[in-house]
Amino acid sequence: MWPKRRRVRACVHHWLRDLALLGAELYRLTRAIGPTWRSHPDAIIARARYLGYHEWLLAKCLGLPLVLEVNAPCARERQRFEGRSGLGLAAPLERCMWRAASRICCVSGPLAQEVMAAGVSADRIAVVPNGASVPQALGLAERREARAEIGARDEDTVVAVVSGFRPWHGAAVAAEAAVLLAAERNVLFVFIGDGPQRGPCEAIVRTSSADPRARFLGQLRHSEVQRHLLAADVGVVTYSNTAPSYFSPLKVFEYMAVGMAIVAPDHGQVYEVLEDRVTALLMRENSPTALARAIMTLVRDRPLRQRLGATARVVALERYTWEANAKAIMAQVDSVSVRSRATIDAGPA
Repeated sequence: MWPKRRRVRACVHHWLRDLALLGAELYRLTRAIGPTWRSHPDAIIARARYLGYHEWLLAKCLGLPLVLEVNAPCARERQRFEGRSGLGLAAPLERCMWRAASRICCVSGPLAQEVMAAGVSADRIAVVPNGASVPQALGLAERREARAEIGARDEDTVVAVVSGFRPWHGAAVAAEAAVLLAAERNVLFVFIGDGPQRGPCEAIVRTSSADPRARFLGQLRHSEVQRHLLAADVGVVTYSNTAPSYFSPLKVFEYMAVGMAIVAPDHGQVYEVLEDRVTALLMRENSPTALARAIMTLVRDRPLRQRLGATARVVALERYTWEANAKAIMAQVDSVSVRSRATIDAGPA
């Protein structure tokens, strides 16, 4: 009886939470409709989220086009990774919003395919990847100081792993690779971030008799993350083998922006953004052994490491800044905005 009672309590908790979210959206609609109407906007931009709907109704009430940013199928993610079904309204509501939007900006090609499969025509979908802020390079003295803060010597190759330590991030792959490379005393792993899998990853490293060189820095401010990345040499991207293919990992663009050599599995959006041996080393096998092998290729071949990092930074500057992301979204807004349609309807002066 006790396990059944716990399941019932969990279901009731999820239902109540969903009802609270739905009520909060209705409240936001009532608060937004007056100021929005008085400001005479040309369109409404919204980011899709779990049970978020007030921007859709706001656009409908005011007769405005809706440009929707979609980062993931939120309803399915909640069910898959948190085991929450709630009231069962999230998935149909999400599909309704997708179909009602004037334009949808998806962060990846695989996600755009999912949106199309839900009944949205391809001409209303644009792929707009995430981006990064491009920092100034550190001077030699600043870089040496930043490396000293994490215990890195001049001769070390610093391998950075930025992760939210969620199950699908696969950070354990990097931790196990660190154990495999424990004998390489000039390789230092730096793990940045926090989350539920951080403890298990630390345990993999700390309990290993091989004593790998690794630091876990925890959650940091973005400026601190960039500083550590500028001081590192190699950036690692890991996923679990069950990770979805549609997401657009920010760490890829952050690594590119600072000019790091990148090691990543050939999975999801990675193949759209990175090119093997041009801007990264891509692994067909997502395993600790394959990752350790790729890292050692970059440790031993410094010219390759520097070339990959420099090329990745150039590509990031050209295509994957937040400015480029904003311009791409605004291009979609311009194509459907009230003012643009009025200009087209009026014809040439």
